[in-house]
Amino acid sequence: MVFDSWENTRNVSDPQIVKGLPKLAEKMAEIDSSISRVTIGQGKTPKALTTNVAAPDVMKQGIQYGDSKTQYELYVSNELKLARDEIALRLGDSDNKKLNKVISIEQAKELALIDYNELKYIFDNDFVIPTFDANDIRYLVELHSKNKDHILLSAELLKAYRTGKVKISDLKDLDEDKIDLLMSDDLIDAYETGQITASDLKDLDEDKIYILTSLEAVELYNTGNVTVADLIADTVREININILKAFSRHIANDDKEVEIGEEFPIEKIDTLTSYQAIKVYKIGKATVNDLKDLDDAKLKLIMSDSCIEAYKTGKVTVNDLKDFDVEKIKALTSRFAKLAYKTGKISAADLKDLDITTIKTLVAKPAREAYKDGRVTGSDIKDLEIEKIKSFLESGQKFDEWSKENLPKKTLVERLGLSKREEKSHVESVLQSRDGYTGQSVS
Repeated sequence: MVFDSWENTRNVSDPQIVKGLPKLAEKMAEIDSSISRVTIGQGKTPKALTTNVAAPDVMKQGIQYGDSKTQYELYVSNELKLARDEIALRLGDSDNKKLNKVISIEQAKELALIDYNELKYIFDNDFVIPTFDANDIRYLVELHSKNKDHILLSAELLKAYRTGKVKISDLKDLDEDKIDLLMSDDLIDAYETGQITASDLKDLDEDKIYILTSLEAVELYNTGNVTVADLIADTVREININILKAFSRHIANDDKEVEIGEEFPIEKIDTLTSYQAIKVYKIGKATVNDLKDLDDAKLKLIMSDSCIEAYKTGKVTVNDLKDFDVEKIKALTSRFAKLAYKTGKISAADLKDLDITTIKTLVAKPAREAYKDGRVTGSDIKDLEIEKIKSFLESGQKFDEWSKENLPKKTLVERLGLSKREEKSHVESVLQSRDGYTGQSVS
């Protein structure tokens, strides 16, 4: 249970509140045994009540604003205290600040079943997410045992989990592209309305997901009068377009002048002035001229949230993608590719002419760690054979050191990147600079 922050306009009654609220919380737990802890939001809550910083409970419906995102514990049941103490004892760390993230008896019971190594892994990596239920913890351990946990657990994904609207159980059987879409920043705005979850979306195709999490849909949810169930017909899983159209705010000239020629069919105009298109225009990565000749399938992919997140890294543009097939576009904008771009050591320009296998190798975790450590850049290794790339990444060496031992020495001409004509001109200029040059030709 969570109390709203204490917003008394006069602080004359604060001493009574400081004494009374914890007692009230305890009394409520006595009345309802399902309450294992009670917290209060930050706001202007008296400092005397803000000593026990708590992992925040997440609202099931409605938008969670700043005050409630920081909470303090007023009451913790003896059963939950004992469960936390038992975990601390097993970890050998009674001062572990992460223990207050165990917010329910159900979580504690599941953690009690985990062996020491898995328990330590979860706490060391800060994966005790308050919104994770017992099933999530069980799936997490299962994924870790199969070395698949990296797909569903990274710093980029924790923000989505903390909305309380995404569960590991929702994602564990999905392919990487669908996970990437469901965890993107744009969908988090929809989750935070409290009206839609990953479970609502995971079985839908991308077009439906985009509509249900669009700006128009989010504004509908924020009215409190429309839920995702209102927009999806349960029998056929179709979007109720009429509700969205009634609330539509698609504006072609939204902060950007978008000129569409009269020769375009109405369907193409609708696509090129859609909310997704406007998002692409706003971040400066494309114009109408870049998009107008693409077929519908590629156009939707180029304007998808997954691609937009890639554009925001500054390492990929629409022009890098538009001439390739769907498979390569997805490889160049995958979640792992975006993480690689964020290191600043590789770009789509380095990758776009490579085969899919090499692209995946150059954006995988070993390569990203090498970029972060300053051992190499994408341009250093992109032209190597795949086995050479893997050999370097496994070596742990800096590229300069490794290349001396593992790559044939380049000739001067190769190092300078000269053509035959340029090679001849270069040699002649070197000879002319020397004493005693008699003007002989270079064959």
